[in-house]
Amino acid sequence: MKRKRIVIGLLACCLLSACGNSKLSSDTNASEIENAVDSDANKIEIKDTPDVGQLAEPFLDPFVEGKLSYTVQSCNSYTTLTEANVEKDMLIEPHNTYFSQEIGEQYQIISDFVNDDGSIVDTHEFVVLEMKIANEDAVGLIKKNEFNISSIALRGGKNVSQYNAAYFSEAGKANINQPLHYTLEQGNRLDVRIGYFVLKEDMKNIVGAVSDSDVQFSINE
Repeated sequence: MKRKRIVIGLLACCLLSACGNSKLSSDTNASEIENAVDSDANKIEIKDTPDVGQLAEPFLDPFVEGKLSYTVQSCNSYTTLTEANVEKDMLIEPHNTYFSQEIGEQYQIISDFVNDDGSIVDTHEFVVLEMKIANEDAVGLIKKNEFNISSIALRGGKNVSQYNAAYFSEAGKANINQPLHYTLEQGNRLDVRIGYFVLKEDMKNIVGAVSDSDVQFSINE
């Protein structure tokens, strides 16, 4: 089975949208990206390589009081759950938002992404981020040491689709009713894995983001 290695960088920009380029690289220019999108509302600004943060460069969660940082250590895509070392009953319905979907949500059921034998359906790949979270002095919104990764999303495609977490290695440990929550005391660090079901056609220009903020990270093959 296939297992692809993906290089990750971090960047900050203020506009969220999508581009139709087949590769995010230093020779990508802004005019090509602007011509590939259908509207300003869906525009993602991709900076040249020198402006993209390096792998393992931390970025802060903008929605908590204090410093809570995420470091993307690696990203891999898989065609089976076995390859990813994930059981089917560990998955969470991701509620992805597809640009081309009809009124209402699509692909909310796990079986829309995973076959009975644990292989991923032909149209999608299972993308897993390996991340380190560090709590310097952050305070959770509800409980002091409780946070969540629901804002860590992936976006991609000529017309933007958003991919939300379908797997979290800490699911249920902090709050059985909130699978995307985790507990992390000040001064401590935590290694986590976050998984997404992404359309294969969007893997060419997938962009990650902390939703509703200017924090982004780009993913290149």
